[in-house]
Amino acid sequence: MIEDELEGRIRRGEKIFDRSLEMVEDEGGYGRSYYVGDCGCVDLLTYNAKDREYVLVDAVAGEADERHLILLWQKVQAFALKQKRGSKVSGVLVCGSATSSLRGRIKQVEGWQVEVYKCTLELGRMKG
Repeated sequence: MIEDELEGRIRRGEKIFDRSLEMVEDEGGYGRSYYVGDCGCVDLLTYNAKDREYVLVDAVAGEADERHLILLWQKVQAFALKQKRGSKVSGVLVCGSATSSLRGRIKQVEGWQVEVYKCTLELGRMKG
């Protein structure tokens, strides 16, 4: 569900993660559940043409922990090895909430090219 919302915003041209992104479509496939190597798949593979940057997005509907962050970092590293020089690669972890261990790691990983975003869905009854 988070992936659908993010992809929809990208397709509508909305700026997310402080970037203007587009979905990647190449010989490796479409940018949804994109296989990046032995580390597995990323939920979304996007590209920021302005900065020549690939942005790998993993979404966790519930609570994410530091393992999610480390796995995303491994995916970023694996994908970066396959890219041409001059292309940047970064990762974004989107989650509903974060464990205290993940929150403690966010400052420690500032040089890792990974970011963590919180995504919430508010639901309220409409009255007529």
